Amino acid sequence: MTVSNNVNRFSSIGDGSTTVFSHPNMRIDEVTDLVVYFVVDDQETLQISGYTVSGLADDAGGAVTFSSAPAVGVRIVRIRQPALMQLTSLPTVGGGPASMGQIERGLDKLTHLLQSVSQTVVRSLNLRPSDIEGQGTYDANGNRITNVAPPLADGDLVTKIHLESYCGDAVSAGQLALSSASSAGVSATQAEGYRDETQILRDEAVGAQPIDITTFGRDLVDEANAADARAKLGAISLADIPPAAAGIPVGTILAFAGSTPPTGFLRCDGNVFDAGTYPELNTVLGGTTLPDLRGEFLRGLDDGRGVDSGRSLLSAQGQAAQSHNHTVSDAYVSGVSTWNQWVPYSGSGVKPVTAVNTATTTRTTSSSGGSETRPRNIAVLYIIRAST
Repeated sequence: MTVSNNVNRFSSIGDGSTTVFSHPNMRIDEVTDLVVYFVVDDQETLQISGYTVSGLADDAGGAVTFSSAPAVGVRIVRIRQPALMQLTSLPTVGGGPASMGQIERGLDKLTHLLQSVSQTVVRSLNLRPSDIEGQGTYDANGNRITNVAPPLADGDLVTKIHLESYCGDAVSAGQLALSSASSAGVSATQAEGYRDETQILRDEAVGAQPIDITTFGRDLVDEANAADARAKLGAISLADIPPAAAGIPVGTILAFAGSTPPTGFLRCDGNVFDAGTYPELNTVLGGTTLPDLRGEFLRGLDDGRGVDSGRSLLSAQGQAAQSHNHTVSDAYVSGVSTWNQWVPYSGSGVKPVTAVNTATTTRTTSSSGGSETRPRNIAVLYIIRAST
């Protein structure tokens, strides 16, 4: 055969029911040439049993069949990784010619081995190709490096947990130094010197140049908890901002599907509110009376367009139907004493008359319909943002 591709690994995600996972166009000559891993939360577990491999020595590939389906979310990785051995025995001189099949299988396995090595190298830390001298930096290709031993020498890699531990110890040492200085009556100048030394240690831990922190910064470090630190900064926690009111300006009117307004909102029911409690809303409305939107529709302010002129913000408008009329044509029969009198007729067909005069007059129809003119609608509770 020929080795026409460099595919030597497959990855699939378990769904809790699938047991067969194929590896098309990846030829596996021996069962031992295929390794299988289960990966959960970046933790690899080599599988040495519980599955069978089909399609051996088949150029079209084969499949791995598990005796029980891998769990949901488990990543199933299949890698072709032939043993680093040469098991093809070719005839020695005088022992007869080697078959082309034997030679080709040997070359195929050699190619598979090279592909396996190549994939391993690609997944390793490597110097860049342009780094001829071998004195540059290693490229992790954006991946994290785990399972690093604690640093001992000056040039050792420092991990996140070691850095946090070192910085925490440095801050604790500085606070202890200030406490000891206070109890021993040491001057404030000496105490600040201890703290400055602590800051230098912390800067060295993160690989940064020493920086000068202000008195305000030192005081901020000394705060006992996050709430006290926010109070010193004049800041608030995001958790203290009501989710329903975040980012919505005071005076904003919203349609609400509940019966109780969320924190920071009031009903638009025409009631009077306290200007001292809601000063911003008082400024927006120009007074302390809430708009009464119960049973009302909202309409955009004309604002100079000329469609609904003469209106001001929050002004009410009564219901109306657009002006119109209806024309009714009546036929009058000659000989009738009054022109406004209809000729009664109870027979069938068309009543014969000797002379007919026509005229147009306006008549009023009987009333029908409801108590107002309205479109189809859904009832909601209008609320207004009252405070930040």
